[in-house]
Amino acid sequence: MKFLLNIIFFICLINLIKGEIDCITHSNDPNCFNYEYPLINIITDINRLCGSMPYMPICSIQKSCIRAKSSNGICNQFSLLGDSCSHDMPGMSGCNNYKKLCSKDSVVKQCSNVQSIKNLPKTMELFSSIKSICNEMPMDVCEKCIKLSFNCEVLPIYSSICLQMKDMPQCYNWTKLCSQSGNLLHSSISSGIFNKLSFIKIHRWSMDTLDISKYNRTERIFPNLIGIIAHQLWKIICHKLFNTDESKPEPKFEQKVIETELLNLIETEKFITLKKIKHDEAILKNTNQDLHKYKFNKAWQTPAAPNPLPI
Repeated sequence: MKFLLNIIFFICLINLIKGEIDCITHSNDPNCFNYEYPLINIITDINRLCGSMPYMPICSIQKSCIRAKSSNGICNQFSLLGDSCSHDMPGMSGCNNYKKLCSKDSVVKQCSNVQSIKNLPKTMELFSSIKSICNEMPMDVCEKCIKLSFNCEVLPIYSSICLQMKDMPQCYNWTKLCSQSGNLLHSSISSGIFNKLSFIKIHRWSMDTLDISKYNRTERIFPNLIGIIAHQLWKIICHKLFNTDESKPEPKFEQKVIETELLNLIETEKFITLKKIKHDEAILKNTNQDLHKYKFNKAWQTPAAPNPLPI
């Protein structure tokens, strides 16, 4: 009997020397301090998560990280897995190993080095906010999120809505996520998530006096409108600089497309202003709606509509 116990002891000792401890199951073992979950396992777990629920925030973030060729910070694969498994969808099978490895009594150093995205809303919180906004103000993007599906990538869709309507109460989580104190805004993937363009809105817009060279930090940023203008300008510039085929016609500035986007933008801002007036009257008992309308008209008047919101 003693001989048998000695054999078992030596076998266990050999396995310990070889480092063959199951650190996923026994993550509180002191010998697991320097253990690192294999990258291939991390990628497999993320793919399992995104295969089941491709609309989750980490799936959109992973795509942006791949496009930006970034694997550090919040783009670290283990950090992405942690964002989902410790915060968003811990009940999914793709999180089983992560939850064991990074349990409450885990000593694994890798678990304490996770760089989670600060203030990242959960999948269902984002979907709920999108549905609430779309119920108040139907938009084209709302058709993608009638239900949670492959087309309803909740984070970029929520961001595209709140970029233009950040004053809506449903965009509070977006404001927190994009705050200066957060770590997503200053990352290499922020433009991929938020379609952020550092141009000023067009004030007193007309095709003959287009001036986006001035910047005022109090002005709002509207990437859809400015993105359309920048894209058209880029095509014209590239044609002038690089085109060698004289049979190709020079791209033209498509005024109608810009006018349509601008009118849609004005309607969006009008909706927000009227909601604010209604809120002030109901909650703050403030009936000074003429001041709100005056400020709106001053910011959004065009040559064709000097007072887009009648006083």
